[in-house]
Amino acid sequence: MFNQNQGFPFKTHMPSRNSNQDTVISSSGAEKSKKSQCIVVDSRHRNTVVFPNPGKFQVKFNASDKFVGANVGYTLNNVYTVQLTECLLPKGFEDTYPYLVLKIPELDNSLEGTNTILGTSFAILIPDRIIGNTVHCRVNGQCYCFKKFIPTLASLGKFTIEIYTPDGTLYDFKGSKDVDDASIQNMMIFEIVM
Repeated sequence: MFNQNQGFPFKTHMPSRNSNQDTVISSSGAEKSKKSQCIVVDSRHRNTVVFPNPGKFQVKFNASDKFVGANVGYTLNNVYTVQLTECLLPKGFEDTYPYLVLKIPELDNSLEGTNTILGTSFAILIPDRIIGNTVHCRVNGQCYCFKKFIPTLASLGKFTIEIYTPDGTLYDFKGSKDVDDASIQNMMIFEIVM
């Protein structure tokens, strides 16, 4: 459970496993040696000088001690699957757009679509429910939030989170608010199978 005193105006639960992930983990032979790791990506930890808008920022894996910004303390090696299992966005976009588009260039695309933005995206972020000022996006069990690498991805050094409108414009969560305002931040949980 996230602490409401740390700037999140909501409570959430850890996502349940998707059937795609269960298949990977429970199948026979070498597949059983795969391990699953959840990575929480929080836009509050980004380098706000380089990335003032939480709609675009980088998360490094095993960055140097001098790195300023979002960092996960180890490198991801032999990545088999990446799945978005939870996505919380600030309220406001759902009044104008039926969905937002998540691109992570380092993962290539996991979708094909009727235009360039859809055909280069990792996931479609469809509003599911609103709790307070937070939009929970529908992600569990959906093919549009999952990427499988065959052969495995040898190493992953960073994610660049980019959130776009359906017409391909980077979504401006910030507007006129301060870069560290809690009401403009987003949070995602990815399950990585290695």
